[in-house]
Amino acid sequence: QKTAYEIPKRDWSSDVCSSDLGLKNPQLKCELYINSLEKLKIDTLLKENNVPEKFIVIEPQSNDIYTVNKKYPLEKWQVVVDKLKSEYSIVQIGKETSDQLLSNVINLTGKTTFREAAEIISRSKLFVSSEGGLMHASNAVGTKSVILFTGFIHPKMTGYPENKNIWIGKDHGPCGMKIKCPQCVKNLNDHDPQEILECLKILRAGNTLPALSCGMHPGLIDRVTELAGIDYLANAGGSVHGHPGGELAQRTIGRPGALFLQEIGRAHV
Repeated sequence: QKTAYEIPKRDWSSDVCSSDLGLKNPQLKCELYINSLEKLKIDTLLKENNVPEKFIVIEPQSNDIYTVNKKYPLEKWQVVVDKLKSEYSIVQIGKETSDQLLSNVINLTGKTTFREAAEIISRSKLFVSSEGGLMHASNAVGTKSVILFTGFIHPKMTGYPENKNIWIGKDHGPCGMKIKCPQCVKNLNDHDPQEILECLKILRAGNTLPALSCGMHPGLIDRVTELAGIDYLANAGGSVHGHPGGELAQRTIGRPGALFLQEIGRAHV
């Protein structure tokens, strides 16, 4: 069962909160400013560890003290690394660890602050992890991510629409339990890590976007976005041919196409 969850705009946390505050077109975007000394340290760290230009960052650890229900099995993260290692170098970041260290990775755990880890993510092709603090850092530096959510929390509470958010707890969550949740544990053990790889493949496709043909109109935007996410091209030709007065009226007035694009901008940019 596929569990990737696309966050409709009406469910973005920024949109829900801003509606009460009267804010228009909120941007779900974190801000983090890395200084020159931090960047210089990462330059040196990457060079010393022979990190190539093309790499993916992974953070498999979770805060067990906060809750045990977000800890994805290490052996499943290892499957992800082993499948990717022939195409990318994999850099593991996070707190220093011995029992949560993956094989076939460049180990940078315990070597950075949170901000410096964000700088490493900014230079990577993609970031993959469980829901947590570095997910927000990745958003701040503009790196797309594949994020795994358990039944502990819903993606629409903390997730970002530009990411691939895998919610493996949709059959029971969000439970919010700090003690061990039997259903969360079952979901973690049952989940196939191949889904993480499939989501990474979609984001790795890079400079390609699906394009929707004529017939698209503002009334379809929400439904299409729920199905395809926010990364698609919506052709505005239908606003020309679909004008009730015909193409000549559209060319004379010159507004339906612009209004159509404005609608897309208000809804999803």
